[in-house]
Amino acid sequence: MTMMIRDDIDNHLLSKNKQCVVHLNIFIYLFISYLYTLPIIKL
Repeated sequence: MTMMIRDDIDNHLLSKNKQCVVHLNIFIYLFISYLYTLPIIKL
């Protein structure tokens, strides 16, 4: 019984981490695209 609950908690934490990773990826993508467009704007 406790193993099931622990499993559930692990799954919950994993899903939270996945959301964090997705947000991080989006942030990195935006940052890189910003860096790429910056020199173009200066030109």
